[in-house]
Parts: sequence; structure tokens; C-alpha cells
Amino acid sequence: MGVKKSGCHGFCEMGPLVRIEPLDILYIKVQPEDCEEIFTETILKKRPIARLLYHKDGKEYKSQEEIPFYAKQTRLVLKNCGHIDAEHITEYFAVGGYQALEKALFEMTPMEVIETIEEAKLRGRGGGGFKTGYKWRQVAGQKETIRYVVCNGDEGDSGAFMDRSIMEGDPHKMIEGMAIAAYATGAKEGYIYVRAE
Repeated sequence: MGVKKSGCHGFCEMGPLVRIEPLDILYIKVQPEDCEEIFTETILKKRPIARLLYHKDGKEYKSQEEIPFYAKQTRLVLKNCGHIDAEHITEYFAVGGYQALEKALFEMTPMEVIETIEEAKLRGRGGGGFKTGYKWRQVAGQKETIRYVVCNGDEGDSGAFMDRSIMEGDPHKMIEGMAIAAYATGAKEGYIYVRAE
């Protein structure tokens, strides 16, 4: 048993959120003065605290996945956010982290990685949605051998994907992706760009 911080769950207007595992209970708008009751009632006695659960249209929602906000989502990129401690690599390993990098490095050539990305039709998540495989193939084919991977974490495009959510909630996923890109394109260094506020 222990307390861990996690990345953003995505339901910011209901925060601070507390997820109780393995009971699969999500509490909303938790305040410091609620902690003792959470410990005595939920941790020790396994009983949910109704006033801290999400309520909508007269219905009470105990688990995160039942809440309409989450039930309509299929989380792929953000599936670990809010479920793992972003600051501990062992938690990323526990959810299968770095297996894709291991496969790329030990079972595939750089060109096979690029072809796999092309076949998957992976696109950038910014406003342009540019084809990732095309970009990687272009970089890999250049005569210049000094290459870099740049992760653009700027959120300047309206309607663009929230890169910050990955950086804060699942940073090893971003690092793993950069490492795979570096292997596929022959890059030796990577940089993460975030605009200072």
C-alpha cells in the first residue's frame, strides 16, 4: 500500500482526483481534509465515500471508466496517464514500456521500422497531421549523417493534441518514441522543445 502521484487524468475540472487501486474507485475534488476519511473508510474498510464520487443526472459513478466523460473515449496515447507514476521508470516497464524499442533495436532494421510506421499510417498529432513514415524516410535518405530528433512540445496550434499531457503523465512513452525515431533515421541526439511561458 502506498500513495503515488500520477499524471493528468484528463478530467481537470473535477480535480484534484484520487484513484484508489485495486478497488477501482475515483474520487473528485478531493481536499486535504478528506484524506483521513479516505484512509479510514476506503482504504481500511473498503467502503466508497459517496460525496467524493462523481454524480451526474442523479447517478453515482464509482469507477473512472464508468464516468460518461471517460466512457466515450478510447485512450491510446494517453492510456497510462493517471494510472502510472510518471517519475518512475519501473512503472513504465510494468505496463510494457520500452518493448517496442527493444523490438526495433533487436529484431528490425531501421528501414523495416520506417516501413512499419508507414504501413500503420501514423501521422503527426499537430494541426497538419503529416505522415510520420514519410518524414522518417526523408531524413534517413539524406547524405548528411548528422541528424537530430526534435520533439515539438509546443502547444501553439489551436485544436492540436496536448503534448504536455504525455510529457507530464507518461514521459517515457515520448522518450521511447524518440529513441525509435533516432534508430530508424540514424540520428544520434534528441531534443525536446517546449516554449517557455
